[in-house]
Amino acid sequence: PSESKRERVRFDALTWPYFLAAPFKLRDPGTHLEESGQKPLFGKMYDTARLTFDSGVGDSPEDWYVLYRDPDTSLLKAMSYIVTYGKSAKTAGEPHIIVYEAFKELDGVKLATEWKFYKWTEEKGAKGKPIGQATLKDFSFPSESNTLFVRPEDAREDPIPQ
Repeated sequence: PSESKRERVRFDALTWPYFLAAPFKLRDPGTHLEESGQKPLFGKMYDTARLTFDSGVGDSPEDWYVLYRDPDTSLLKAMSYIVTYGKSAKTAGEPHIIVYEAFKELDGVKLATEWKFYKWTEEKGAKGKPIGQATLKDFSFPSESNTLFVRPEDAREDPIPQ
């Protein structure tokens, strides 16, 4: 709403769904996936790939992700990332990693319902104890609706930071 004091709404509205949908977006136009060898995660080696984007794709073209494929299930086990939203890659801070667990199937689609967040380095993988966690529950695919994404009259735009 226009009177909301919340900042970075655009970031929150786009980032969290991307973390959920990432495995299904790897072939989107403007994405580049490049194998990046094996990397450690909790003492186990995983095949990884680096995901980058064309300029003009997404809100922050300097973002990147390193994807860890589970060798037993071929599902996305983890994804490291840098957040450059409103910043440059040099000022973005330390990368983090999401470790995906507790997969559930919904209408033929496997989704991770437990996420743990850690600090991350390319050499060591996840560092230390979790710095955050998320649990997804009671989710479903909505039926089609012409009113699902109708903009409220009092809505304000949250522009991309410059």
